[in-house]
Amino acid sequence: MLKSKILYWMPLSIVIAVCAITMVLWAFIVPVYESPDELHHWKYAQYIHSHLALPPYTTDYLEAPQPPLYYLLIAPLASSMRPPPILQHPEFERIFGFHFDHLLRVHIDSPCWPHLFANCPGDSHRYWPIRRARLVTITFGLIAVVFTALAVFEVTKSRPGAVMAAALIGFLPQFDFRSASVNNDPALVCFSAIATYFIVRMIVRGFEIVPAVCGSVAIALAFLSKISAAVLVPVFAAAILLTAPNWRTRFQRWAYLFAICGFIVLPWLIWNKWVYGDILASSKIAQTVPLMVHKKSITDPYFRTEFLRKLSQSFFGYFGWLTLKLPRFIYQGYAMLYLVAWCGLLFSVPKREKLLWISLLMAATALGSLAFLAYANLMYEQPQGRLIYQSLSAIVVLVALGLGAIPRISKYVAAVVVIGLFSVNIYALTEVVHRAYSGPQPLQTSVDVQIDGDLAESTPEALLPDHSYTQSFIAEHDNLTAVEVEVILHDAVKAGGTKQGSFHLSLSSTREGPPLASVQISADAVAGSGSTYLHLGFLPIPDSAQKKYFISLTPQDLIPAGSYILRLSKGDSYPDGTFFVDGRDTGADTVLRTFYNRPCWTCPLSNTELDGPLE
Repeated sequence: MLKSKILYWMPLSIVIAVCAITMVLWAFIVPVYESPDELHHWKYAQYIHSHLALPPYTTDYLEAPQPPLYYLLIAPLASSMRPPPILQHPEFERIFGFHFDHLLRVHIDSPCWPHLFANCPGDSHRYWPIRRARLVTITFGLIAVVFTALAVFEVTKSRPGAVMAAALIGFLPQFDFRSASVNNDPALVCFSAIATYFIVRMIVRGFEIVPAVCGSVAIALAFLSKISAAVLVPVFAAAILLTAPNWRTRFQRWAYLFAICGFIVLPWLIWNKWVYGDILASSKIAQTVPLMVHKKSITDPYFRTEFLRKLSQSFFGYFGWLTLKLPRFIYQGYAMLYLVAWCGLLFSVPKREKLLWISLLMAATALGSLAFLAYANLMYEQPQGRLIYQSLSAIVVLVALGLGAIPRISKYVAAVVVIGLFSVNIYALTEVVHRAYSGPQPLQTSVDVQIDGDLAESTPEALLPDHSYTQSFIAEHDNLTAVEVEVILHDAVKAGGTKQGSFHLSLSSTREGPPLASVQISADAVAGSGSTYLHLGFLPIPDSAQKKYFISLTPQDLIPAGSYILRLSKGDSYPDGTFFVDGRDTGADTVLRTFYNRPCWTCPLSNTELDGPLE
């Protein structure tokens, strides 16, 4: 009999084992901190590890308002480790090409786009504490897979249905991406899935005291993982209402079960009230991170456009710091799969009363999560699918029930769904994430120095043949690779005849020194527009940072004379440089911009690890 049970559950066990393997692959392929706010989640756990207390809510601990359960569970693993070089030494920003603001959010012009961090040789040893925390986080994801499959089996008593449910959640690319990084979403999904199972079981089998208590505890633990789990409370209450014979019994069960739930969450709520004056610390968020506040009404076009688009995409797969999307055909495939499931539900629900109530409760969980997220987006722009993952298990139950609606072909549907979802997961991991993160990263050109001409102007400087016009500047970065000077075609000659002559542009390290690079530009090339940047490109200068250079412009044989002018600032708008005419200091500056090559480099500068504070 034991052997027959093992054989019976073998397909589900295989799917769960494959889910575990794929999640581990995600954990090692996705670089450390290459998941939204992983750094802040990790710092939360490290604070508990070091101080045996919850962190204060400051810009150093942006996840501090989050419930503490997940961080308490991984805190024993959050030992000190050396952070990536860019976080050790902010002065290396010019080397790595990143720029962090005070919230450690990375500017979107990163040269390593679409990723901000990369795997480097030695990372497995260097970042082992966070890697092992990721492996523990995977455990939460796998528990969610198991209980979601059990919830579907509870309804259908169908092995193919349970296998489909496991694949629908366990091979979901975004879920694996989150389960393979340090964050509290997997814990939320785990305890929400357990609660969902007990809600489904209550409808199917009727009220049982031990499962009901377990469901109440699961909801409390889900809330202590993330407050969005509160949407499960009314669904759980509805399940009790549907399984009680009268209102007196209903009130008694509500009182007992919610007392258990309240007893578990009350200490954290009291702590918030004592520390922040608010049981959820929500009022403190706007004070600590005011830049995140973007108030809007529910009728704002944002909710009909960006909110729905990003929400749907990031539910299935939107990786990195919301920088790397799946191909469109995968989103379309998921949409088609869910549409088929919806049709299957419409086909099967009217035939069974319990299935109807279960479907309504699961749908209520999903709609409650969506309403909760929409409410949050009235103040914060966070259209992320992971923020409704407290209903992920409920959504998967609905989809699995819909896909398995036709019993005769359910096992064939299950085989196709499992193989298809696994293929999508592997494609997302290898062809989307791994390819983007491990492919060659070419140097990218960015602005180094820019002297703008939008200040009040003095009399323009007419460019006369055989005179020298020179602007000095100090390069801010290494790898200086291009300089541009703006010239303007005089209004009086724009409509005139053919322009003749040329411009000689050169770069040198001293005002009278030999040119490091030069170019001859014909006047015909710039005569068709009113304003043009003359471009001088050259091989990158490796050690150019903080060194002075001189860009010289010499008009030659311009006809008519004075047809081009330089726009000058009213005074010394660029203190680090000077504008010269034939060697004479004019006290002004002309419009100039320089460029440098930014390396996509996040590995240590040498084989020996950089010195720096442990994290």
